[in-house]
Amino acid sequence: MNKMLRIIIARLASFVLLLLLLSNSIQLSISSCSSNCHWCKENTICKQCRHNLYLHNGNCISTCPAGFVEQRPPWIKTWGQEIGGRCQKKGDFGVMVWGDVKHGGDTNKMPKKGVAALFSTQYAFTALETNGRIFSWGKTRDGGTAGLDIEYPVDKGNVKTIFSNPYSFVALQKNGRVFSWGDPAKGGSLTDDAIGGSVSTIVANDKAFAALKSDGTIHTWGDLASGGITPSLTSKAKQIFSSFNAFAVLKEDGTVDAWGNTDGGGACPDVVKSNIAVHTIFSNKLGFAALTSDGKSIAWGNGDDSNKNVTHLYSNDVITICFT
Repeated sequence: MNKMLRIIIARLASFVLLLLLLSNSIQLSISSCSSNCHWCKENTICKQCRHNLYLHNGNCISTCPAGFVEQRPPWIKTWGQEIGGRCQKKGDFGVMVWGDVKHGGDTNKMPKKGVAALFSTQYAFTALETNGRIFSWGKTRDGGTAGLDIEYPVDKGNVKTIFSNPYSFVALQKNGRVFSWGDPAKGGSLTDDAIGGSVSTIVANDKAFAALKSDGTIHTWGDLASGGITPSLTSKAKQIFSSFNAFAVLKEDGTVDAWGNTDGGGACPDVVKSNIAVHTIFSNKLGFAALTSDGKSIAWGNGDDSNKNVTHLYSNDVITICFT
């Protein structure tokens, strides 16, 4: 019996050791996936980046290299703004379309070649050509006619990439200046000289845009209730995030500001405005969640109908945050 008992104990010890080894292996595998990655394949290969980053060769980067176009997920009836984009290699493609003629299904005058990338609003498309020019079609009110009511001639071949919300397009030029077209009330009326140059990226929500400049300043435009009014910041902006109808900015000093519709997180709690070191911000349609450097999570925005504009504080060594 004693011999049998020793054999059983030895086997149990081996089993426990195997479980510990497997556990450590799993932990190492999980931790090998970058914190900037939204989800990985086989826990090592990034397939989708978070928020304002772009996927390139399995890595999440803030700016795509030469020969690639920075492309965000299109606005097609769903909310996916928290999900990052990808670096699309510039091609030399033609365009084929079908569907409702009023909403972009017209095959007349489509570019037959020389298209580097395609972008969309809810009822219009824009092709960025390899020579830096743009061509838009579809519903005019949603950006289907590039250059409509825009003073700046869009045909100079200087466009680097394009951003959009459901109603308007914004072109970021190689010289750091931007212009927009589409619905004037929802971000489609910005002229080339309105905010100057040095724009590094654009973040959109449903009816407004926010531009982050290289000097840490920001400029917003579009629907005022959705955050289209530029806030006054106490320090330089580091990153901008968006919900459906609000914006949040992470500043260089680790504090956060938010503006726009309060039901979408446009009024952040005092705890993230000062005396706290926020590492990054997550968002969904109705709010934001800030993850601090010491593992705390502060969330704000719209709860259920009986508990709106709630703030939740969790302090149990949070590593990352997932959203629905």
